[in-house]
Amino acid sequence: MATQAKKEAPDLSAIKLLGTMCFDHNNTLARQANTALYQQIILPLCDDFTTQSAHLSLLILATFIQQKANTIDKESRQALDREGLHTTDQLLARLYRIFNNTALTIEHQQQIQKICILSRVTIGADISITSIIIQRLHQQFPKIPITIIGPAHLPQLFNYPFLHHCPFEFIRNQSDYSQPGHWIHLQQLISKEQHHLQQQEFLLIDPDTRISQLGLLPLAPEQSTKVLPSRIDQTKPYSLSEITNSWLDSLLQTTAYIYPALAIQSSVPPVKNTDFTIVINFGVGQDLRKRVSLQFEKELILALIQQGESRIILDSGQGMDELDQAHTIEDFIKKQAGFIKSPHSFQRIQDSISVLASHIQQAHLFIGYDSCSGHIATACQIPSIICFKGAPNPRFYDRWLPENQAGHAYCLKITQKQLTDEERSLLIHSIIDIASSHYQTFQ
Repeated sequence: MATQAKKEAPDLSAIKLLGTMCFDHNNTLARQANTALYQQIILPLCDDFTTQSAHLSLLILATFIQQKANTIDKESRQALDREGLHTTDQLLARLYRIFNNTALTIEHQQQIQKICILSRVTIGADISITSIIIQRLHQQFPKIPITIIGPAHLPQLFNYPFLHHCPFEFIRNQSDYSQPGHWIHLQQLISKEQHHLQQQEFLLIDPDTRISQLGLLPLAPEQSTKVLPSRIDQTKPYSLSEITNSWLDSLLQTTAYIYPALAIQSSVPPVKNTDFTIVINFGVGQDLRKRVSLQFEKELILALIQQGESRIILDSGQGMDELDQAHTIEDFIKKQAGFIKSPHSFQRIQDSISVLASHIQQAHLFIGYDSCSGHIATACQIPSIICFKGAPNPRFYDRWLPENQAGHAYCLKITQKQLTDEERSLLIHSIIDIASSHYQTFQ
């Protein structure tokens, strides 16, 4: 990637103009420009999962970081200058040096006294990637304190006694640092974590996260920082969990394979599931490309209930849009009361992510889209049917396949176009057939 950076010199004038708009005094314009830069440029490049696109996204972000520091963020300018990072090329060169310096020598490992891990921000990525990093590092350094920095969902899903959570919220749909001083605040948090420690005694693990602008922002000394390059080409269609394990093999100079896992302090009382229980979540994390349709969701749940074999728990998702969607489905099901054989066969829930995870843990089957709930289910070893729609390319599908000891979840690839009535009916029949096979095993 470093060599490629010198060969290519794309015209970034349009990006710089968009960057100028991101810093406009008109807050509405600035917010729209930030969203456009992230959703229309950075996110598609990252989702391409090729080295060329990964490099271009880094080049754009590095340009944006320097542009912001030179125009409106004097504190960032001073901090970058202290690190000797005066230009875009210097920011990129630092990150490429980190990429090329993966392995921790045995001598270095023996000196480490504290480890910090950055969150990947989204729940699905924290399960597929960060949960593996947590487990592998604790396995390698069982007596070393580990701090994870990131959103509020982290202690709900990774309630390990050895893991300390340092709260840090990040607005995932913006290309900017969420707010002025974002980077400086994060740098201060990490500085407190490494207080009184020498460079070789502190380890910062960056799983290619948006928090650090994909590793570009210097948050710790270069020799203390390790960044997972998860978005580049791979020699075969590795999932993100496989990529993470392979990178950790190189980092720790050991060979092991850890599957995604959760440590949940359940807030749901254990129940004797005499009925075959299916948890359904139709959340898509604000990515509407992943959703089939409301009609599909209503017809699928009704078809499952009409089988007379299952107890259905519908999670309301996150945000008002998904809650309204769940209410609409619930109203539809209630109007079909004559078709429902048991009044207890359908239940809608609305609670925290840890409560949802607790319900999933006690279920026999999970059904949903490619979202955090599917990753929760597979990490909990629960059989899953994932309706995988909206993948922009085959590599995206390969990377995001959730997996556990039983293998990958059962994923149904769905085209991005709107389904016809016949296609929707066939999809529902396929899901019913798979669910019925799990029910037969349950009996």
